[in-house]
Amino acid sequence: MRQSGIRLPAKPLANHFLFQSQDLDDARCVLSRLYKSHGLAVINPRRRLDVTAHFARLGQMTFSYLRYGTKVAMEPRNTECLDSFLIIQIPLRGHAEIHCGKESILSDQFVGSVVTPTLPLRMRWSDDCRQLTVRIERKRIEQHCASLLGRPLRKPIEFALAMPLDGGPCNRWLRLLRTILDDLDDPSGYPISSSMEAQLEQALMTELLLAHPNTYQSALCNSKQQLAPTYIRRVEEHIEAHAQFPLDVAALAEQEQVSVRAIYQGFQRCRGMSPGEYLKSVRLQRAHSELLAGDPRDAAVTMVATKWGFNHLGRFSNDYRRLFGELPSVTLRR
Repeated sequence: MRQSGIRLPAKPLANHFLFQSQDLDDARCVLSRLYKSHGLAVINPRRRLDVTAHFARLGQMTFSYLRYGTKVAMEPRNTECLDSFLIIQIPLRGHAEIHCGKESILSDQFVGSVVTPTLPLRMRWSDDCRQLTVRIERKRIEQHCASLLGRPLRKPIEFALAMPLDGGPCNRWLRLLRTILDDLDDPSGYPISSSMEAQLEQALMTELLLAHPNTYQSALCNSKQQLAPTYIRRVEEHIEAHAQFPLDVAALAEQEQVSVRAIYQGFQRCRGMSPGEYLKSVRLQRAHSELLAGDPRDAAVTMVATKWGFNHLGRFSNDYRRLFGELPSVTLRR
């Protein structure tokens, strides 16, 4: 008989009750605050909605236990994708049909789902479906991935939709998740300190990136990708500290007492890109952070682009959209 690899609590987050309601509008309102505005529809009008939600936070990561009590359909509104966060969904009972991008799966106790933020999403939950969900901010996991790689990301992370739950590479991730859930639900335990929260967050993200297929998994698992000579790391530090200024590779080569060719070869071998591409990635990340924090009334995309060395607005917009999945103007309006 098929067995799941790591057994999670049947009713996790028992001590973190959030709300219970049979009103569809109430459910839409509360759940939209937890995730994002989305269409929530009852499939069988003769069955009454009975939503129960439990919710807990660990640093910037959140955990939810949800059931609807009847078959429902869900689809994010507006952009039809999650945009700013990814979710991992683990059915503890029942099943769900998940459509994300070009992939579709039937998720149950043996197959969870990892929903990529930038891909369109549709879901249907069965009458008896109960799921544990983990929400991770897109910016957080992309920064963590870049930190592990030792270089900025060249494009958004995309994850495989299906996560096997019956043993295999994701077992360590599930084991860590079980430990976190037990700690969150332990009424006699000490509160988790902020430093421990950060360590658990990073560990959960690292295990997910290494174990579950994604855009950067092979690079992360390749140890050579992470080992760079000291002079390459110093050039990277210089680029990070002087990203607004033109890059003079010859001057940096003279400073590090290596050849220009050695710097180019070192970047290509260790980071998979040229020094100029590395600089552009850093500048795009800085522009993204500034647009996220900016006020549409005071800031302008052209001004931010120019500040970070992008003098051709069209090319900047194309590169920005390829990396972050949206136009700079959309980020600024958030």
